Amino acid sequence: MRRSARSCRSNRTTTPGVRSHCSSAGFKRRALAAAVQLAFAVGAGAFAFSPTDAAAQQISCPVNGLVSIVVAGATNAILCNINAPNGTLFISSTGTLTNTSAGTLNNNIGASLENSGSLSNAGTLNNNSAVGGDLRNSGTLTNTSAGTLNNKGALRNTGSLSNAGALSNVLLVNYASLSNSGVLDNINTLRNRGGGTLSNTGVLNNNILLTNEGGALINNLGVLRNYAHASLSNAGTLNNNFFLFNYGSGSLANAGTLSNNSGATLANYGALSNAGTLSNNSGATLSNNSGATLSNAGRLYNFSTLSNAGTLSNNSGAALYNEGTLSNNSGATLNNNFGALLYNDGTLNNNSGGTLNNNSGATLFNAETLLNNSGATLNNNSGALLSNAGALSNLSGASLSNAGTLANDGSIVNNGTIANSDTFTVTSTGSMTGTGTFTQTAGLTTVDGSIAQGAFDCVGGVVNGGGTITTTASGTLSFTIQRDCTVSPFHSIGTLTLDGGAAGVMFDGELDIEIAGLGNFDILRVLGGIHFGGTSRINFIFEGYTPQAGDTFHFLDADFFDGNLSFLFEGLGAGYEFRLSDAGNGNLDFLTLRAPANGSAPEPGPALLLSLGLGWLGLARARRGSRVGPHQRTDCTE
Repeated sequence: MRRSARSCRSNRTTTPGVRSHCSSAGFKRRALAAAVQLAFAVGAGAFAFSPTDAAAQQISCPVNGLVSIVVAGATNAILCNINAPNGTLFISSTGTLTNTSAGTLNNNIGASLENSGSLSNAGTLNNNSAVGGDLRNSGTLTNTSAGTLNNKGALRNTGSLSNAGALSNVLLVNYASLSNSGVLDNINTLRNRGGGTLSNTGVLNNNILLTNEGGALINNLGVLRNYAHASLSNAGTLNNNFFLFNYGSGSLANAGTLSNNSGATLANYGALSNAGTLSNNSGATLSNNSGATLSNAGRLYNFSTLSNAGTLSNNSGAALYNEGTLSNNSGATLNNNFGALLYNDGTLNNNSGGTLNNNSGATLFNAETLLNNSGATLNNNSGALLSNAGALSNLSGASLSNAGTLANDGSIVNNGTIANSDTFTVTSTGSMTGTGTFTQTAGLTTVDGSIAQGAFDCVGGVVNGGGTITTTASGTLSFTIQRDCTVSPFHSIGTLTLDGGAAGVMFDGELDIEIAGLGNFDILRVLGGIHFGGTSRINFIFEGYTPQAGDTFHFLDADFFDGNLSFLFEGLGAGYEFRLSDAGNGNLDFLTLRAPANGSAPEPGPALLLSLGLGWLGLARARRGSRVGPHQRTDCTE
């Protein structure tokens, strides 16, 4: 092929070991010291090494179209293709380009530097190209500990990019291997694409946007900082093995897998959100600091130490599993929200000044240890479920409020205050002990196991079950059933035991006694005495049973009793006579003296309301009046 005088010049000098050729197509390939292979389609001023000393290998494309290569002071002039609008520097797969400590390599605007071989920088490498060109690495690009790589344009890595020096980035897209053991400052955008691996053993500072896409991996064995107003987004796998900091107003969003591993610290001062899987593994520390938010909409596993001093929200469809120590500290709020599960199989500390809210539609299940410490507040709100199968401690000075459902199959120690306004259940395997105060203002307390408290006060609602309720305050009246409270032994038919100690039980409410037949009726057993107040009443409820003359029902078993009582009957017609029998030992029997004749319709009449001063036998008759159907209350005075 004929060579053009314009594209090749015969008067250039050569350096031993350097061979060159050119073609009219505008691409030139070189071998520099048998190590560098270059191809150029270069516009004027696209590439430059400086300074021109013996320590630097220099490449420049001046206006006259010559590329000058200077090695140890000797100059080789190579023709550029001055007709190309943009410059491209290729380093082939077998090529090596080294920028030494005194060198500067500029990839200027509109130019491209493409490395398929080995590009090593120990000096300064400036990638200024953002429009029309970039720096592309499919080989090995190494920024050594002495090097500075300023990426002000676009850097695309599909090979191996290793930084041990200082790397400042505007746009870096990694498809393969990016390794940092120096300082990598991301001042705009760093994308780790699917299949890419970013390994950090140095310092990685994210100032704007760092994304780890699906199928990509970030291994942090150094320090990863996500600064204020910056965003770190993970849809792949992010392993933190040392320090990961998310600073104030910074956003760390996980939709993939984020693992905080043994010996590592993940400290959140901004907004940390999880819609994937976040694991705080054994030996690791995860802290949500004051003013910060941790929002979980996925799966959050704590196998070590999770400390909350800000706001931790477990949201709809999410699950937070604690098998380590989860501490909700002073000024902090832990919200378990609608449709969420908080499962504690470790230690959950709600510390002084902390608030734990189990909200409507949420479930808090304690299988191990839940400590509501002095000065802390635990709210089980309306529509929520708190299920305890482990040990729940409400310590002195602590407050537990139940407006939802609290089911206790394990043990509760209450030395503080518990307020119930909905459903509080102690099952047959459950217990509640302590020196604290239990108060019910409304709702239902069911005791099939045992409750022993310093004070028990039922202001309103219903107390039932077949277990035992005891107050332990010595010498003071601490067991009170107020006028709007109803006590109903068992759930249908059975025995409930109350123990007010030496001071006894103050009873001003209603006692419901269900009677389903001889030997099949409720019994209230009182260990100690019972004091019936002026508004106390006993309601006998006949459940499909018609008593006969001579039938006796032993419904109260107490050491002693005093006060005044009113009696009501449900489910009976007129024509009955009853007698209360006081055996003198604190027991009350209810004796049927007369029943309507078999087969005859009793005269209609209101039901009986009998008021007795206790200590004497009472006789009650039904007056004439309207018939009372089953389960209807009637008021008739003897």
